[in-house]
Amino acid sequence: MLVGKPKAGKSFMALDLAVAVSSGGQFLGRICEQGDVLGLFLEDNERRIQRRLTSMIGARMSDWPPRLICATEWPKLAEGGLDEIRKWCQSVEKPRLVIVDILEMVRSHAGKTSTQYTSDYEALKELQKLAGDMKISILVLHHQRKAAADNLLDTISGTGGLGGGSDAVIILGEDGAGHFLWGKGREIDSFRIIVKMENFRWRDLGEKPESKGSGQRLRIIALLASSVRPMKVSEITAALPDQQAVNIKNLLPDMYRDGEIASPARGVYASLQWKPEPLGTNRAML
Repeated sequence: MLVGKPKAGKSFMALDLAVAVSSGGQFLGRICEQGDVLGLFLEDNERRIQRRLTSMIGARMSDWPPRLICATEWPKLAEGGLDEIRKWCQSVEKPRLVIVDILEMVRSHAGKTSTQYTSDYEALKELQKLAGDMKISILVLHHQRKAAADNLLDTISGTGGLGGGSDAVIILGEDGAGHFLWGKGREIDSFRIIVKMENFRWRDLGEKPESKGSGQRLRIIALLASSVRPMKVSEITAALPDQQAVNIKNLLPDMYRDGEIASPARGVYASLQWKPEPLGTNRAML
């Protein structure tokens, strides 16, 4: 389940993944095994999907992945929707991924004899079973509530039944540094990475370190993560013109000592994910 606030970019991320899998391309820097993809973009219309694909891939429809099928209408799961997904899996050569955007459009709500927790859990239970039966991945998009919480799982709109009914939960969040992905699941290692959307495709900018939380620290971390090379203090202050240069200059050594950023040379700072170039390459930047 991919969770995020409205307008956070969930649908673009899901479509980005759909294009990558259906074409055997890259998603967040990782090569995807090619296969057939069914995208249920139920909050959109055909024109909006076409516009988004044009922004991501180009206007030539011949360049669009033929193994990607997008639908803007679908029956509710309990009213034939599950059977229709199963039929699609059986009709294509290599089903790999089904995207449901969003869960609210296909789920049934609690009846008089059911609790909200049970209803939330049941909303995902049948999809989970179908994914196992058909040996595919199903990505369900859902909203994040406005209220903050110490545990990101508690920001999922609804009860804990939604998180419990998913094999993995991925949250597209945002803080003072920009967007990040936080993930936790039954069979995956927990992760927290910085992400950024460029040219309507999402990029992985590396692991998001734990920060003491000031907005200034978070912005510096995000800036260094997006840079292809280490940056001098003067470059960092120039890139953050709305911040006091002297404050940034004093803060950088503290962040280095706190393990939030790296310092490959005196007066030069980098993301923790930055790796030195092999000997013999041009290192004039230092």
